[in-house]
Amino acid sequence: MDWLIGMIIGAGAIAFAWWQGRRNGRAEVRQQQVEAAVNAEAKRDEMDAEIAEDIDLADRAKRAGLVRRED
Repeated sequence: MDWLIGMIIGAGAIAFAWWQGRRNGRAEVRQQQVEAAVNAEAKRDEMDAEIAEDIDLADRAKRAGLVRRED
């Protein structure tokens, strides 16, 4: 009978360790998703700044008469 109690306790410990591993894995995946979102946002901000700079340069060139306006 003692072996049965030992097996039940061992199975409970294994189940608990498995559950903790899944929980920690999900937390790690969430952290990676947050980091990816932050990196994507920074990249979008950088691209937006480059586009705004290009538009500004094109507008200046048009005003200076270096480039013809589109019809």
